[in-house]
Amino acid sequence: MTRRPPGTAAAVLLFAAASLVWGMGGCSTRAVRIGGDAAAETGVPADFSIAVTVLSPGGEGRPGSARYVMEADWVLRAVLGPGVNEHVFPARTRQFTRLQVEDLWDRLAATALIDPHSPYLIGVWDPDPFDSDRRPVAEVVYLVYIAADGDRRLLAIESARAPEEDVAAARMAAETLAGLAWVR
Repeated sequence: MTRRPPGTAAAVLLFAAASLVWGMGGCSTRAVRIGGDAAAETGVPADFSIAVTVLSPGGEGRPGSARYVMEADWVLRAVLGPGVNEHVFPARTRQFTRLQVEDLWDRLAATALIDPHSPYLIGVWDPDPFDSDRRPVAEVVYLVYIAADGDRRLLAIESARAPEEDVAAARMAAETLAGLAWVR
């Protein structure tokens, strides 16, 4: 039997506890602070986040189904393909830079998507909330969630019913995020 010096077990426990506490931050998403001076300098609201869900039947000339989520810490998450809907939480794709967030905000600010009185403003989108199996959409639908300056809104822009200008704004938001997610 090997004898250890007195206090070795206590030292090992103390080292293990310190390592655990010190290493806890390594598993979290790297936060990028955009509040305070950064928001004042850039004009980007500190709580700015966006999620764009593209519901699509697919086919020639139509985008595929996709979901893009940029959180307030500037982390972009993206998922593509059949079965994607507004309830899917995508995996982390990349971390945005300040310039990318500023550009995205400027593009959105130039559209009616951030209008607090948008005719597309809804609480939730579900064509048949009592149907347990959602049927595929017949035309492309863009669900755009925007949070900024304490305001949160969800817009549903149906490409078959909305004016082309509004569909183009929603498509621009989806395509911008797709490009930044390196999936376009």
